[in-house]
Amino acid sequence: MSGPTTGLAPSLQRSRNIALLAGLAGMLGCGIGYAVDPTQTLRSYLVGYCFWTGIALGCFPLILIHHLTGGRWGYAVRRPLEAGALTIPLMALLFVPLALGIRAIYGAWADPSQMAHHAVVLAKKPYLNEAFFLQRSAGYFAFWTMLALWLNRLSRRQDNPATEAGASRWLGTFSGPALLLHVFAVSFASVDWIMSLEPEWYSTIFGPLWMSGQVLTAFAFMILVVAPRRDEMPRPDLTAPEPLNDLGNLLLAFVMLWAYANLSQFLIIWSGNLPEEIPWYLKRMKGGWEWVGVALIVFQFILPFLVLLHRENKRSPARLARLASLIVVMNLLSTYWLIVPSFTPGKFTLAWQAPVAVVGIGGIWISAFLWLLGRTPVVPGNAPEPEAHHHEGAH
Repeated sequence: MSGPTTGLAPSLQRSRNIALLAGLAGMLGCGIGYAVDPTQTLRSYLVGYCFWTGIALGCFPLILIHHLTGGRWGYAVRRPLEAGALTIPLMALLFVPLALGIRAIYGAWADPSQMAHHAVVLAKKPYLNEAFFLQRSAGYFAFWTMLALWLNRLSRRQDNPATEAGASRWLGTFSGPALLLHVFAVSFASVDWIMSLEPEWYSTIFGPLWMSGQVLTAFAFMILVVAPRRDEMPRPDLTAPEPLNDLGNLLLAFVMLWAYANLSQFLIIWSGNLPEEIPWYLKRMKGGWEWVGVALIVFQFILPFLVLLHRENKRSPARLARLASLIVVMNLLSTYWLIVPSFTPGKFTLAWQAPVAVVGIGGIWISAFLWLLGRTPVVPGNAPEPEAHHHEGAH
């Protein structure tokens, strides 16, 4: 068993400073955008917020699954995943503009004058109202913050041989229930933050669909952090070709899970052809939005699927990192496709505030993520030694 190994890769330290500057410039741009067009800026802010918060939320299932199943794949990315989960309090703070602009974003149910014209929406008022919306959001953040702190505390106790057994026992016992609670929290948050943009529409699979994108993007992002920096990491053996192959296999599984969730929702709604469900897709299949959908099918499913079928691609840090970059970018496009047609149905639009908000929130998030990553041992203390790894791989 190895002791804790510390130190952030030099290239990541430089990235942290660049991200902070970009984030501050982006947030300044958001402020200018709000002065020019408050409604458009808040809608664009929602896109950037859901994308970056999605990466933080996608870290939780991956951490919990690793504690439940074990496996050497998790030791290379577990500390980056824990740092990502610990950014949740920051995302709670960045939620404040959305809370203050709730009527500009969710006017269909938050604005009484608009709600009065829709009987279906009016019937949902006991759930869709400003006070309950904010209370639920506060509850989600409280749960995720406690979960992130709990996971981080026990993970650090695993670094100490004297407390490792007890911490592992706690994590093994409660990771399953925590994962179940997380699924419920993300499902309700998906209804509140995205599905309620069109309150007359509903889909029972939308929560798992959004979560599959979160897990896929979080995993791709963490691969992007560790794979190209093998020579800078304290334990380069954890990102050797064989562990990278394991990460690539899991990435392939998450790509297929994302495609399965999206295809399931599409087939159910398209075959049902109900007037309260099918308009959601019709808005996203014309006016330029259909090409966004085609791009998602090709570059977030077909291309990654084909590339990850080849063993050599999964064992190459450079190829795996390039594919991970593509998946992260495509999930940003997917988030845009989920949200923006609710405001501009049947007409593709790209306001300048959208990329500004993505850069602003993303820069702040990445800077915080790298700062948190630099404060902990980069590799868990209970990671298997290289000798144990080779012995294990011989079977």
